[in-house]
Amino acid sequence: MRKLHLFFALSLGLFFVILGLSGGVLVFRAELQQAALPQVKLSVLELDNDAQLLPGPDQLFARLKTEFPDARLRSLKLPQRLMDPYLMTVSYQEQGKTRLEQFLVDPLGGKVGRQADFTSPSEAWIYELHSSLFLATPGTFLVGAIGTGLLVLLLLGLGIWGQGLVAAGPEQAKAWLMMSGRARGKGRLALLHRVLGFYFSPLLLLLVASGVLLVFREDILAPFETTRHELHHSETAGENAGHHQSTTEDISTKNCVGVPDIEDYLYQAEQVFPTGVATFIRFPRSKEQPVNVTLRQPGEVPSPLGLSRVLLEMNCGTVVGQQNGLALDWSQTLIERTVALHNGSYWGPAGRLLYAFAGFLPLFFMVTGVLFWRRRKNQTGREVTKIAQS
Repeated sequence: MRKLHLFFALSLGLFFVILGLSGGVLVFRAELQQAALPQVKLSVLELDNDAQLLPGPDQLFARLKTEFPDARLRSLKLPQRLMDPYLMTVSYQEQGKTRLEQFLVDPLGGKVGRQADFTSPSEAWIYELHSSLFLATPGTFLVGAIGTGLLVLLLLGLGIWGQGLVAAGPEQAKAWLMMSGRARGKGRLALLHRVLGFYFSPLLLLLVASGVLLVFREDILAPFETTRHELHHSETAGENAGHHQSTTEDISTKNCVGVPDIEDYLYQAEQVFPTGVATFIRFPRSKEQPVNVTLRQPGEVPSPLGLSRVLLEMNCGTVVGQQNGLALDWSQTLIERTVALHNGSYWGPAGRLLYAFAGFLPLFFMVTGVLFWRRRKNQTGREVTKIAQS
C-alpha cells in the first residue's frame, strides 16, 4: 500500500499542487470578476437623495440604443450590488452581419462599455489552468482523470494511516491523532503530514470527488437530470418561499394591458416568488417562446444567479411556467449541491475561507511527503550498509 501511495504521489503530486493552488484562488472568483467591473462612486448624501431617481433597466437600454439603434436585448443580468453595472447581451447589425455582444451599462448615467474591456485576465488565466490545464476539452478530461487518481492517493493515505493506528495499539493511539511536542526537524514534518492528512482528508476527498463528478457530469450526473423543458409545460405555480399559494391561472387570467417592458416582466416574476429577488432575464428569439426570469430565494442552494425561474408569455407578460428553487427534485438538487460543494459557496464565507486554506494543503503534503520519503530512504540505506559491514 505504501508503494502504491508513493507511486501516485510522485506521479500526480505536482498536478495536485497546481489544482489545489488554483482552486484556492478561484474560491474568490466572483470577487476577481467584480473587481474588474467599472465602479460608480456616489456619496452617501447623493444616494439618499437620488436613490428613487436612478434610471431603471428600460431607461438604460434606451440609452444603449442611442449608440446601437437596431440593438435587440437578448438577456440582462441585474446588479448584485446597488451601484454595480447592468450586464446587457444584445444583438445588432454591423456591416450587414448580426453580432452578439455584451455591454456594461452604468446604473447612474447610462454610460455604455463593452464587457470585453472589463474582464479579469488573471481570473480567466487561473480558471483555464484549473479546469483544463490550458488544453481545452482534452485538458478537461485530463483533469478528471487526474482527479480520479488523486482520490486513490487520498484513500491509500487513509489506509496507511489506519494500518499504523492498528499496529500502534490503544496505548499509542494518541500519537496518531495529536502532535507530539518531542518531535523535531524532519520527524516533526512527517508527524504533521500524518496528523493533518487524517484531519483534512474528508475535506480533500469532498473537493476532489465533487470535481470529478463535475468533469464527468455527462456520464455520471446527466442520466439523473430532469429535463429543463418540463418547465415550459407547468400549469400551476406551487408553494413559494413565503408559503403563499399562487397558481399560474390566477396570474395568467389577468387582462393584458399594452406591451410589457423589462420591469413588467420582473414585477410579474417577483409576484410568483414574493421573497425572491430577480437576478437575470433572458428574452427568446421568437415571440412564441416565453421570457425566462431567474430569481434567488432565501434558503436556496447557493448559486451565482439563483435557482428559481419564472416563464412569462412575451406579448402579455402572463406566467406560463415556474421552477421553485426551494423545491427542486432530487436530481437537480444533487447537481446544484455538487457545484456549491466544489466551489465552497455551500458553506458561506467561512467555508470559502476554509477552502482557500485547503488549496495550500497539496503543496504542504507534497513537500512533507518528499522529506518523509527521503528520510525513510536514508534510514533504509544506512541499515543496509550496517548489515553489509557486519
